[in-house]
Amino acid sequence: MPGLLERYATVASGLLLIAVFMVAAPNFASEANLINVVKDTSFLAILALGFTLALTVAELDLSVAEVASLAAVVVGFLIQQKTSPLLAVPAALLVAALFGALNGFGVTVLRVPSLITTLATAAIARGCAFMITQGVAFVGRWPVGFTGLARGTTLGVPNLVLWLAGITAAAWFLLAWTRTGAQVRFDANAATRVRGRELDAVLAENSSVKEIGKFTMGRTQSWRDDVRSGVQALLLQHQGKINGIWAAFDGQAYIVDDLMQSQGMKRGQIPLVSMDGGQESFARIADPNSLLLATVNVPFEAMGVKAVDAVDRIVIGKAPKASFTSGPYLFVESTLVDASNVKQFLKT
Repeated sequence: MPGLLERYATVASGLLLIAVFMVAAPNFASEANLINVVKDTSFLAILALGFTLALTVAELDLSVAEVASLAAVVVGFLIQQKTSPLLAVPAALLVAALFGALNGFGVTVLRVPSLITTLATAAIARGCAFMITQGVAFVGRWPVGFTGLARGTTLGVPNLVLWLAGITAAAWFLLAWTRTGAQVRFDANAATRVRGRELDAVLAENSSVKEIGKFTMGRTQSWRDDVRSGVQALLLQHQGKINGIWAAFDGQAYIVDDLMQSQGMKRGQIPLVSMDGGQESFARIADPNSLLLATVNVPFEAMGVKAVDAVDRIVIGKAPKASFTSGPYLFVESTLVDASNVKQFLKT
């Protein structure tokens, strides 16, 4: 049930809102009004689709409005210069694509947070638009062939609605049927949620274990500070009552371990367990001063190979998912590393 709510809450809210309007205003459901509503919201919906693609990889694009405005300014300027719409529209789209590529380069190559990167490109786009217009709106008659792209109709359907339908279909195809889409959805960090479900399963099978507190970190660049302050608050709130801590991944565990060591806690006082693996984790498990007692050594390379193979079989080979997995996940064997076997994993 929580999964369904997480997935369809927005759709359900939208349908509920429509139902309320239909009851409050009977004419709301008329064909003419529904077409007008969809037409009026199509432009924003198209922008929202681009913004949503960024959200699927846990990033933000704050430059959407400014880049769209710049593209409109570019196409308007070219049309005013008697350029054919067949050239002006692709030129404007190219400018927008270049800004998108600049955002991608800043986030993925330069490793600048998307919040900062897109704020910067938004300012650049705004400045470029002002430089072109000099703060004066374009006026005059516009070619019918140009205005018809948005204001016209095809078979009685507003062209804006058709553009929205086409772009929605393209976005769906990208996410559902291409290698890029599979990578986008894989990178959306479902792993931490799955790890939380694993802990839920452990708690369900061990009724004697009581969960007295939990903390969900913010997915921001300052997540380390967020984890440190959150766990410190839990330690103070439940002082003397905590008999163990589960961290969703080793990066969190390092912060908790350092925090508890700084407070003078000794190994075994509050057992700390996690999952990921890696040499720093193994070194901490072997360190008599560390409170990290165990980690699940996740075979990331084997998982990557299996995931790529699954993508190839589904996207390229068109094989049904049920032919190699019975559920939504692919499973790979992993090893629990603790004091009894950590020497096997430590590199000398």
